[in-house]
Amino acid sequence: MELKKLLINFPGRSHVGPGAIEELGTEAARLGSSAMLVTGCSALAEAGITDRLIEIMEDAGLEVTLFDRVPPEPEVEVVDALRGAIADAGCDVVVEAGGGSAMDVGKAAAALAREDAGTAEYQMGRAEVSTEGLPHVAVATTSGTGSEVTKVSVLINRDEDLKKSMRDPGIMPDVSITDPELTVPCPPAVTAASGMDAFVQAVESYLSRHAIPVTESLSLRAASLLHDHLPAAFEDGEDREARNAAAQGSYMAGLALGSARLGAVHGLAHPVGLLFDRPHGEVCAALLP
Repeated sequence: MELKKLLINFPGRSHVGPGAIEELGTEAARLGSSAMLVTGCSALAEAGITDRLIEIMEDAGLEVTLFDRVPPEPEVEVVDALRGAIADAGCDVVVEAGGGSAMDVGKAAAALAREDAGTAEYQMGRAEVSTEGLPHVAVATTSGTGSEVTKVSVLINRDEDLKKSMRDPGIMPDVSITDPELTVPCPPAVTAASGMDAFVQAVESYLSRHAIPVTESLSLRAASLLHDHLPAAFEDGEDREARNAAAQGSYMAGLALGSARLGAVHGLAHPVGLLFDRPHGEVCAALLP
């Protein structure tokens, strides 16, 4: 057996399971007093989740500003726009809520909140992060990307014609919240695509040459939970047992990949998704075989 060492990357605090979202107010208030809530363009609002998140934070005494302009496939310019909005509103904590896109934008903006150069400069490695970013809380509303527990932000850079990951310690959320109740409104297509992304992440992190027993245990359990329960969550979005198992699996796969990394499927999925404008999880599912 090859002996390896690995830096384990986990968030500072995690709340996982039904009702975990009720901790958002306490956690955000612990980190600041003026919160920027980052979401996608419509899905959370239509499901009533945006209003619920604002209510929870306002009940905890926070002032809340909403940035709800994150598209499904965000570009670096969206992060720049959010950085400007954070500065204009004087926010001192960021809460990113949604699938991978909203979380990736919020995480990057929080990490770069006190930087001067454009986001693309850091993504391409032409500038280094030299300041401490803002604290941030990541709230997952799909069971898929695991972005709430990684120090990675995936963004499209049209000038460079690529979809590329940006990594920095400041991108890692201070707090992650994984509440399966928030995934119940996800339509079947989103449930399937995001769930397959999580399943592929479990497989790839297990097979990674960086994997060690602690990450392998997370990967295997994640794959098992998703294999056994994702079809039921797809067939019946109100199936709480299936939703909880899928959320737990997604969370564990995110923890595993955050340290052990991924493989060829994700390496190919970014350019393929960019070229053909297909959902990331759908591309991962097609490439895995």
